[in-house]
Formats: sequence, C-alpha cells, structure tokens
Amino acid sequence: MSMDKFRYDGKRVLVCGAASGMGEATVQILADLGAEIYALDVKEMSLPAKKTIRMDLRDRASIDGALAEVGGPIHALFSCAGVAGTPFSPLDLMLINFVGARHLIESAAESMMPAGSAIACISSIGGLGWQDNLETIMDLLATSDFEGGRKWVEEKVATGPKLGEEPAFANYAFSKQVTDVYCMRRSHAFIQQGIRINATAPGPTQTPLMEATPGWQIFMGGEFKDKLGRDGSTAEEQGYPLVFLNSDAASSISGHVLTVDAGYVGGALTNAFPSMLLAGRQQQSG
Repeated sequence: MSMDKFRYDGKRVLVCGAASGMGEATVQILADLGAEIYALDVKEMSLPAKKTIRMDLRDRASIDGALAEVGGPIHALFSCAGVAGTPFSPLDLMLINFVGARHLIESAAESMMPAGSAIACISSIGGLGWQDNLETIMDLLATSDFEGGRKWVEEKVATGPKLGEEPAFANYAFSKQVTDVYCMRRSHAFIQQGIRINATAPGPTQTPLMEATPGWQIFMGGEFKDKLGRDGSTAEEQGYPLVFLNSDAASSISGHVLTVDAGYVGGALTNAFPSMLLAGRQQQSG
C-alpha cells in the first residue's frame, strides 16, 4: 500500500487565511508534502509558497483579482480565514467567515480539476446546533452570489432578532453553522464535477484568534482541561486533519464535518463532565 495518496506532489493548492494560525500551519504541512502553494490573506505573509497574494474576503473585486493571479488549474482549496467579535462588525464577520469565503470557493471551483480536486473549510465546534436554525440558514444559502449574501446579512443586522447584544443571525456561531450546512448541502452538486468538499470543526486551539477571544477558554474549563493538561490543540494539530481531507487518501469523504477537539464535544454531549457547551445547547433548545 502506497503512502503517496497523502502527498501533494504536482498539485497546485490555494490556502486562504494563510498568514497565521491554522492557515499558516496548513501551508507549512503542505510545503513538506510537495504542494505548489498560493497563499492568500489580507495581511503580509512570509511563507514557503510559490506566490503570496493580498486578498480581502470583504471585497468581491479583491477575491476575483486574487483568483485571476492564481489562474488554473487548481487541485485543492483550503478555506482557513475566520474572525470573531471585536474589532469586526457583524457584517464584516459574516463576509469573512461565509459570504466572501463562499464566493472564493464557487469561483475557484470553475478552475478546479474535473476529477480528484477537493475543498476543505475550517468551521468550529461553535457551529453545533445548526439544525435549530436550518430554515434561516437555507434562506441565506438561497442567495446566489456575493451581493445577495451581503444584502441578506445587512438586513439581519438591521432588523433581525438579537442574541444578547449580537444579531442572532450575524455572529460567529451562526457563521459556522452556515459553513457546516453549506459544505454538507453543496457536496452533492460538487461531486458531480469531481470535486469533494468537507470541513473540520476545531475545538479551542492555540491561535491568535483564540488569544484575542479569551472567552473561548471557558470551554476548556473544569475536568476536561485538567485531564488534557493544556488550553486546547495546537494549530499544527488542526492542520493535519485539514490536509488529510483534501488529499487523495480521503477520496471517498465528502460533505463531512470532522470534529477535531480531543473528544471534548463527545464528552460534553454525553455528560461525561460538566461543560458550558452542553449548557449552551440546552439553553438554545429549551
């Protein structure tokens, strides 16, 4: 049995959100596996990539320009960009975490190889409970392009219901719920083109995003944190499953959201230990 299917020799790959965190770790792993890497981010980058391209997911023209620089063919796309809360507005958050990311994926798919190509997105365990909001999520997914998605979000920010101080349908958790459903639903049409799409759902991970959002660390509190002995996974530990999903070794996996959290969600949802995650789910469903 050959291990070549785990490698990326001869493959042209895009990594969006490559400047730091899981995206940066993914670039480093892909470089070791022989990929030809095009790194995309709004920030400056110093990475082992064939080309680094500045791109802003809040701007359709910026996305289109970046893809024009990359050209084709594209064998794999890694959608790793994501933000949470301050200093980003609810509109900016949704544009980065979903609307712009979707436009990048749909546009890049036009240049992807007709068989054997793949897309992997980074979601979050924060996307748990998407079933409770499925009707609203499907309404957003029914928008067909960047402008339609932006208008939908603007309306929800202006007139939609609130979840505490945040718009109920324009916040971090909702953006990840939409990502999960998008990957699952879109997989059927994409596989007809020979394209697979999956996502990982990381638990708390030691990245700049987690450092900038200290409230996330509450999910690693109590017994689970004591047993694990640290504040979540490393970015590299999240990068490896993501790279696997876009490799030929995962050729039969599509439409799947892979939880990568050292068993936290499973333990929380089966009452193995007290958890804020379980309490939050009970509150949503209650």
